Amino acid sequence: MKNSDDYLPIIIRGIAHDLNNILTITMGNISLCELYIDDDKEKLKSIIKTLLSSCKRAQELISQLNLVSNFQSSKKENIPVLALLKHSVSCIGTTKIDNIYLINNSNSINIQGDPEEFRQIFLNLILNSLQAIEQSQRLKIILDNTEFEEENSDHIEPGYYLRITFQDNGAGISEENQAKIFKEKFTTKETGTGLGLIISKLLIQKNNGYINFNSKKNTGTTFNIYFRTAR
Repeated sequence: MKNSDDYLPIIIRGIAHDLNNILTITMGNISLCELYIDDDKEKLKSIIKTLLSSCKRAQELISQLNLVSNFQSSKKENIPVLALLKHSVSCIGTTKIDNIYLINNSNSINIQGDPEEFRQIFLNLILNSLQAIEQSQRLKIILDNTEFEEENSDHIEPGYYLRITFQDNGAGISEENQAKIFKEKFTTKETGTGLGLIISKLLIQKNNGYINFNSKKNTGTTFNIYFRTAR
């Protein structure tokens, strides 16, 4: 398993590559604006919409870069997990927000960490699931507690944990692609960067947490993240 220092160059290279692509698209669309500014206002509106979308994506990448650049910081405070999850869902900005069900079965959600890092973790995992489902499908986010009495195949240390599950009933992930999930630049989505899950795993590890997943083609995918908590 790679440690955080191994992932940092991968993430920085990926973000730099995607920002360069966004700048290329932006410059191309600015040139098109010059052609249509007087003759085709509908075409111009479409181009402006693309420009705004590119700028928003650039902002998201810069936000992730800021998180990576502050990786050595050790900000720790109580995380309002349920409230932060609700806020993350409200920030999605998609009609699929009605497909999200938040279920709290936990009797202990007292964990500590950096709220901004947890917000990024939640957003990445929510978006990853939503991109895998159709309008008629759903994403369940479930909070509960679990205990590991001994180490297991996921190398989770013994202890009592808050488990946050992101469970969708979408297309699922093929066995071939499951081995690539946390690999550099891997994505099956047309607009994906392949960085979201890598960054999430890095931030989860930084906050002394764990992540695992299981998936079945045409059935769905479940991501579980674990953080130590008091009983």
